[in-house]
Amino acid sequence: MNLDVTKRAHSKQSLPLESCNHKENSMNNLRSVLVSLVGLLFVVPIGLAPRVSAQDLNAPVEDFRAEWSAYMTELEAALQQFAAIPAVSRQFDRDGLDLATALRNAQADLAALSFDDLVRMRAAYARVPGWREAPRVIGEIAQRVSDGAATQHQGVAPNGGITPNVIIPDICPDISATPSFADIAVTEAFLIAGEAIMEAFPTDAITVLARLPSIAARALLQAAVVAVNTLRSQYDDCNAPDVQAIVDGAKTEIINNDNSNTTAIVSNDNSNTTTIFNNDNFNTTSIVNNDNSNTTAIINNSNANTLTIINNDNANADLQLRRLIEADLAEADNATPVALYVTPSSSGGYSDFVTTIVADTLADVQALGGSIVNAQSFLTQANTAKAAGLYRTAYSLYRKAYKSAVNSLG
Repeated sequence: MNLDVTKRAHSKQSLPLESCNHKENSMNNLRSVLVSLVGLLFVVPIGLAPRVSAQDLNAPVEDFRAEWSAYMTELEAALQQFAAIPAVSRQFDRDGLDLATALRNAQADLAALSFDDLVRMRAAYARVPGWREAPRVIGEIAQRVSDGAATQHQGVAPNGGITPNVIIPDICPDISATPSFADIAVTEAFLIAGEAIMEAFPTDAITVLARLPSIAARALLQAAVVAVNTLRSQYDDCNAPDVQAIVDGAKTEIINNDNSNTTAIVSNDNSNTTTIFNNDNFNTTSIVNNDNSNTTAIINNSNANTLTIINNDNANADLQLRRLIEADLAEADNATPVALYVTPSSSGGYSDFVTTIVADTLADVQALGGSIVNAQSFLTQANTAKAAGLYRTAYSLYRKAYKSAVNSLG
């Protein structure tokens, strides 16, 4: 669903803004906590909100009209900084967002408000402290990431390659051009404040037209949330390790090493056979008997060496894969998992190996005196989800079980 905040909605419906397509279904615990804490700085629950102060009531109502107009102008300017970044610009285009038109329509709606509606609008905003800070804070975030984006090099990802799943294929940003989780939380807190303002409007004494400016303001705050999440997702996509390339490279190295060893063994066997046959011409009976014994010993030794090489190669491959999986299990809860680790073994993935690794980890931690009570609960839930075919949910729970067990060691 595209967002069109330029459309003049003359109904009680608010303007929707579709979240960025790559936004994850569940938020990281840290982000949730930050949203709650920062939200408390800007949002006062409506039931507990103070009445408008005498000073506010006595201030000329036109002062509020001018202040709100400046607020929207500054907010639009902050979003224009985001829009100058290609990833955000393309996302805004997909959502049908026209910042200049949205601002022009909001200002026109504001100018058309009656005195009574403007008084009620001012009272609603007075119930939500901190709303005026949004343009400044969002503008500072936009400026910082814009400065970082200006230093990026096109075509090369931070890990040395070009990843196939980036949002903007020609640019991979570093962390300086990426909003932090705290930046995202603050931006979402201002959106929460915008929602609270809409809830603060009286439902029985205000016209639909009086809501239009605030609906536009909320839409611009939603656009700011889209911008910071778009840039964060771009960074996360660009920095995802190419696990398949690592596995393929390790496999090729193992095969080449095995072929080299096999060739050496065959060459040595041929050389020994030639020597035996040459000597056989001089000592026929004795050499034939000795030759049979030597041939058997050579074959047995060759088979033993081949088996040792294969077992060693398999062990090295398993260790390499185990290290990669454990590194991904240690990632943050909201980090995008590697598809091969989520995919069941029956479909060519490593889901069963993930289960084994987590179970082994819990056993090792318990042997070292760590507590696995919480980890065991997560493991049980993960196994149940996996059995039900909920592989993405199962992997998320395996990640929690792994980190809970390891962290218990102190």
